[in-house]
Amino acid sequence: MLLDLDFLCQRTNVVIIGNRSRQDAAAQFFRRQAYQVNHRLLFTNAMDMLNQLHTSQADHSVIRKLRLYTEPSLLVCGETRVGDS
Repeated sequence: MLLDLDFLCQRTNVVIIGNRSRQDAAAQFFRRQAYQVNHRLLFTNAMDMLNQLHTSQADHSVIRKLRLYTEPSLLVCGETRVGDS
């Protein structure tokens, strides 16, 4: 079930579809829940993540950069930067 964060232990992806305010509310809920049980979190936006991964290919640091995105228990990847309106 999503609310008890079982998907984190199972390393399952969750895609939240809906208007932006509902997506943001769901992301904040998961962030608070995961923080309370000491899961590592990372918030990013899709364009920044893709640009960083693309750039890291030039200096051969792509494996290290991939770890940045795969090591946290919860990766929230939105359309905009966190904090943007």
